[in-house]
Amino acid sequence: MHKFKFNDKMWMVAVPILVTVTSALFSYRYTLAEPDIVRMVAGIVYGGVTGDHIFAGYHYGLKFSFGFYEILYHLIPENLLIDPDYVAKVINDVGIVFAFIFAVGLSLMLNKLFDRGVPVFCAVGFLFSPVVLPFLASGHPLIGGCAFLFLGCWLVLVAGEKSQPATTALYLTFAFAALTIGLCLRGEVVLAFPFIAAAYWVKSPKNQHNWLFGLAVGLVLTLAFGYFLYLQRPFIASEGRAVSSVLGFLSEYLLIGQMLKGVGIVVLAQGIVTAILLLLAIALRVKDRNMNLPLVLVCLALSLPSLLFWVANPTPARHFIIAILGLYLLLGQLWIDKLNNVKAALFLSAWLVFGNQAIAELGHLIIVNSFHWSNSYGADRKASQKFPLGFFPLDQQANKAAEDALRAEAVQVVAAKPQRLIILADSEFYLVARLLADDTSLRLLRSKIGNFPVLLLKNTYRQIYIVSEKYLYWPRDVLAEILERPEVVDYAIYVQPATVTKYDKVSVPKQRAFPLHW
Repeated sequence: MHKFKFNDKMWMVAVPILVTVTSALFSYRYTLAEPDIVRMVAGIVYGGVTGDHIFAGYHYGLKFSFGFYEILYHLIPENLLIDPDYVAKVINDVGIVFAFIFAVGLSLMLNKLFDRGVPVFCAVGFLFSPVVLPFLASGHPLIGGCAFLFLGCWLVLVAGEKSQPATTALYLTFAFAALTIGLCLRGEVVLAFPFIAAAYWVKSPKNQHNWLFGLAVGLVLTLAFGYFLYLQRPFIASEGRAVSSVLGFLSEYLLIGQMLKGVGIVVLAQGIVTAILLLLAIALRVKDRNMNLPLVLVCLALSLPSLLFWVANPTPARHFIIAILGLYLLLGQLWIDKLNNVKAALFLSAWLVFGNQAIAELGHLIIVNSFHWSNSYGADRKASQKFPLGFFPLDQQANKAAEDALRAEAVQVVAAKPQRLIILADSEFYLVARLLADDTSLRLLRSKIGNFPVLLLKNTYRQIYIVSEKYLYWPRDVLAEILERPEVVDYAIYVQPATVTKYDKVSVPKQRAFPLHW
């Protein structure tokens, strides 16, 4: 019998399989991991209801995730587009496939970029970091975007090693295709393009043809982004609208006052132990003046663009996925002396993962007690989909329970057949999707009640107003103001239980309360 011998490349198979199994075990089924993805489901249902598919309107993030929507519309049979549960299941299943490609692409890229045990240390630490664990189980289109980004970067690095021009051109063509697919799945992966260029300059062979290949890499990146913009055109009405939407994003979502919060979320997302070790490693290397400066710059080329773009819009924590990968690469490079082989790297990365989870759980109560929470239902444990709070399995279970409760709520509201109703909500899109599926004659409109923007589901005999994101109006008492509006005095009112806080001073009058039994 042959004695088993550990192969230093086996981790590139074992880690992606472990990641995929973990993601599948903790993934959602008929509910979703983020309000934004629930909005995507509602948009697809509306596309099926109207028959206009991707051009029906109300497709959240369409301009930057149109490729993901196209995949879903091709995978989901026409008659099931109006089934919110089926749409949610497909999104979650596609997410698991992308999670596997994500882990494979990351492993290939890191193995090509770094030496010794650094690739496996970075891969394990990052893939099992507090933010990536729930992210890979979420079905979000950014998973696929990053997966093909990693594959594209790996193909660029492989192309740089080839001596035959035809082989080099072939790999660069595949890189162009992978990067274009990644952009169409989630446009924000363009923030990592400086990293690809920097990785090439550090790892490419230094010879007389180096500058020519560098131009080719720059051309591939430029063409990929240019082709993405070309493919995006049908989903943008005009150039002016595109510019105004970007300016609107900058003014509405990039808030300077959120930057300190952003720094805190980066720490929680990468793991508190990781953050401490990274600061210590930087301090020691600076003191000893012992850094591989080119590779450090490569890591910063990955982190800084994403950090600068998202630090003023820090939630959900997945905004920092690319930046946090760069921080793990930086830690691995600074720790290279301790990562002489794969076994040492596996040992240290396992302890890093364990430490991050243990400290996160210890800090869970402190964080929960430091913020004002609305009433929650579905689980006793406080958890948030916006950023990781504690031990991943417990947080994931709590978040899934809350989503199950929201789905059950939507089923009951729809079963009660509301005719003239006002809903005050923080998580409204399960309701929207269910109402549309139940009555395909309803159409979505944007309207107002007083100075509150609302969604309106309307047909010839039904009008259902939804006041979205009630929490944004704290400390105003939204219900009290709605009750004073004469134009909706004859409408029943339903307030999502999870939205009731200390700011709500009045209750729904008995004669206007929408009958719903929990």
